[in-house]
Amino acid sequence: MRDHADKTEIDYTETPDTVAMREQVRILNDHLARLDLRRRGQKLDIPIGRRIFNESFERGGRFYCHGTSFPNMPAGQRRELELIIDGTAHPMIEGP
Repeated sequence: MRDHADKTEIDYTETPDTVAMREQVRILNDHLARLDLRRRGQKLDIPIGRRIFNESFERGGRFYCHGTSFPNMPAGQRRELELIIDGTAHPMIEGP
């Protein structure tokens, strides 16, 4: 949870909902860590994701990668990404 204006962290009371949301993020990160993402044959590290809420848990929050990640790559480099599934390379496709 963070303050929308200055982006500082805000303390909050732990609830069953916050515990469940944290578990959802843990599961997402576990699955992302198992992906084999490559660019020009070189394996890329997939950074850990986190969910950030601005001032309220009622607004859904956003999922961000912590650190450098493929969404921040130049478009030309992202076009070179491949996901390896069962030993077969599948090109990644971006939407409009």
